[in-house]
Amino acid sequence: MGNLGRNTVIGPGLLNTDFSMVKDNHIRALGEAFNIQFRAEFFNLTNRVNYAPPIANNLKSLNADGTPASNFGVLTKTQVPMREIQFALKAIW
Repeated sequence: MGNLGRNTVIGPGLLNTDFSMVKDNHIRALGEAFNIQFRAEFFNLTNRVNYAPPIANNLKSLNADGTPASNFGVLTKTQVPMREIQFALKAIW
């Protein structure tokens, strides 16, 4: 196993910013309580790539025969998906 101390392998940081905007439009001609709501939601607004920590089989620097491992410490996965934007229109009465 080795003698590497605990918490010595630290993965990359995580930064995820979500943002939402809502606009209410009261339309009195269709009723006193009638409302059209427009909503825009942004997930991972900055579109930053957040890599996941290295998986356990990527932490060995040498193969069994002593040759350097080609996938040592390679970051292959992300923690959050890329930027997603969704729009919604809702009628409230």
